Amino acid sequence: MSELMLTNTNQIERDISQEISVRQLATLDFARGKVGDRFPLSSSEDILTHAEMLRSRITEITKVNTAFCGDERVKVSFADGTTDPEVIEAMITPKLFGGIWLASTKACYAADASIIRDSTSFSDAAVIIGDILPKLGYELAGHVDCGANKNVKSSVENPIDEAWQFPAVRLFISPDEEDDAALHYLLSKNRQTKTSRVNAGQYDSWDPNWFETQLYDRAPQNFALMKSDPEDHELHGHNGSSLLILTQPGHGFRKNGQAFSLTTPFMRELATKLGATDEERARIQVGFVEDSLEVAAGIVIPGFPVFGEIVE
Repeated sequence: MSELMLTNTNQIERDISQEISVRQLATLDFARGKVGDRFPLSSSEDILTHAEMLRSRITEITKVNTAFCGDERVKVSFADGTTDPEVIEAMITPKLFGGIWLASTKACYAADASIIRDSTSFSDAAVIIGDILPKLGYELAGHVDCGANKNVKSSVENPIDEAWQFPAVRLFISPDEEDDAALHYLLSKNRQTKTSRVNAGQYDSWDPNWFETQLYDRAPQNFALMKSDPEDHELHGHNGSSLLILTQPGHGFRKNGQAFSLTTPFMRELATKLGATDEERARIQVGFVEDSLEVAAGIVIPGFPVFGEIVE
């Protein structure tokens, strides 16, 4: 793929000392969803133009103690009454599908982390993680009518085929972090844990309405209403064309309705704080990644483009 070098422009709100490029890394050929057909990247020119747009909207994270959902739609308001578009656009956080609370629970549950090992269900684990994150200095976050929240069980009981999973996870975790043998081992352990939990019915009691109520009550400043189209009964305003993987610490993305985004350094940060041993931390980090891919697989179309920022 052609590269587009990132230089200082008026759109970049911080001094990025290193040269950054944004390029297409892969396509999600295992996806089975519907988002992506409306504005496809059909040519090399489309890909280059889109990569330039992504590059121009990489900026400094302004709210470091939470993660909003990686949903591509823009926010129109928060439950605390915030509606000013400029204020909302200035809130640049890391991104995880479902937000920090849901994503952390799913990652820890897949990793059989000691922090949630006494829980008897996914719902119990969410209560535990929802209490621990604020104690660690993080704010809970999420949004109304979140697909990741509504499809917790289905995302877990429909794992990506192992032949697709490994190279997809490699987009997020380099061989410098985990070599091939270690990554295969971590994926296998997490898969076994999730399969066992699904078979035991431990995801069955999850209540998306309970979760939304908790977010409204406990984190109204981070509980968002997303821009949607009431007439769009099929996709609910989802018009994204790509998934952007942010790899550099401190880098965020100013969403504009065109790209989903995920933040790998924040996955690593949370895994470090939530895990009790090196293996637990590694399994939690892998849990964040595999859950991101499983959620994406249920949302976007086969062949959906993945872009990433690259340090030269």
